[in-house]
Order: sequence, then C-alpha cells, then structure tokens
Amino acid sequence: MATIDDMLEAARRNLVRLTPEHAFVEQLGGAVLVDTRTLDQRRRGGEVPNALVIDRNVLEWRLDPTSPDRIPQATGDAV
Repeated sequence: MATIDDMLEAARRNLVRLTPEHAFVEQLGGAVLVDTRTLDQRRRGGEVPNALVIDRNVLEWRLDPTSPDRIPQATGDAV
C-alpha cells in the first residue's frame, strides 16, 4: 500500500514548476497566478505582485466553474 509520501512524490513528478521569471512572463501573457500560501508564509516570503490569493482549503471551490463561490476567472475547464 502506498504511503502519503509515495503518493505526493508521484504527483509532484507530474508538476511543472515555474521559475519566478517564467511566472512573470506568463502573467504578462494573461495567466493568473494563484498564491495558496498561508498568511504567515506570505509575510515571511513576501507577496507575489498581481497574484490572486486563495486559501488552499477553498481552492477547489474557487476554481470550479460550476461553484457559486468561484472566482470570476473560473469560466471553463482550462482554469
């Protein structure tokens, strides 16, 4: 049986991690950068300019185009 660490490691292998520079370029092209860090993490690490802050515990509802609690940018499956 896989442990949570095994599952997270497998999931992380499929992530594309952007450098800050690449994220900035993507934002200039219209991408929305979502910052899911806690308030304490943002205080310690600094704010990300023009990022949309969404608490991690409500992220799925904010990005679901069918949710009444969605963000305005959540309009389709490409979110």
